[in-house]
Amino acid sequence: MLLSSQNKTLAALALCLALTVSAGAQTSQTRRQAAIESGDVLLGGVSLAETTPIADLLDEMEQFDGTVVQIEGTVVALCSGMGCWAQLDDGSGNRLNVKVEDGIIDLREVASEEHYMVAEGVFQKTGEHGAQVFIMEHGAVIEGIE
Repeated sequence: MLLSSQNKTLAALALCLALTVSAGAQTSQTRRQAAIESGDVLLGGVSLAETTPIADLLDEMEQFDGTVVQIEGTVVALCSGMGCWAQLDDGSGNRLNVKVEDGIIDLREVASEEHYMVAEGVFQKTGEHGAQVFIMEHGAVIEGIE
């Protein structure tokens, strides 16, 4: 069967999109693995076997409120005042803050934008800046620190 020029172009675009989505998932998994295996440990690190997708937490805040969860993503913002929170992006535009106690830890000293963080703590649907994961009694691992 011969494909028309237009169909060949559409097939090529579909293949590129599939490869891009696959590469994005693989990159996230690779960064997660690197963080867990050799990242810098903050507080107690992480111990849960799986992460909870940020989208799930945001969609089902009542269900997760008060439970210990693990999230992961690229650091896209840090608290400029005291370094008391870092905002993680899951790669799909879903964002959630990782929170530490004000004045105890300055996340700006251990992470910066573009680092990859796997964090574990108590999900709070209403924190100081909205929904957040409070990690003080748990911790995180951060990949990408030089």
